[in-house]
Amino acid sequence: MFLLRKPSAEFIRNFIVSQNDQPFSYGRSGATRDETPPRKYNIDHHRIHLGSGTHVFDRACEALRQWKMFDMSWIQLCWPNTPIDVHSTVAVLISHAGFWSL
Repeated sequence: MFLLRKPSAEFIRNFIVSQNDQPFSYGRSGATRDETPPRKYNIDHHRIHLGSGTHVFDRACEALRQWKMFDMSWIQLCWPNTPIDVHSTVAVLISHAGFWSL
């Protein structure tokens, strides 16, 4: 969704609620989990060696639990206190080129 101004918290909450029970916007959800990806899929893998050992693994897990993958100046996660769970719905608000995307 493209917007000309930053949406209010209430607007974002209503948007998230409206998306809770929606199907994914793409077909074959989970197709890359257990099979060879479909031919037209662009599989985008980025890997970085963080280190080794239990301490590094624990810190990486904690970063995921804190949604650190969205910790960028031009992105706002709505809402970072949402538990990471299969039934949770969040939105990402992005500011770019003079408009907003939700």
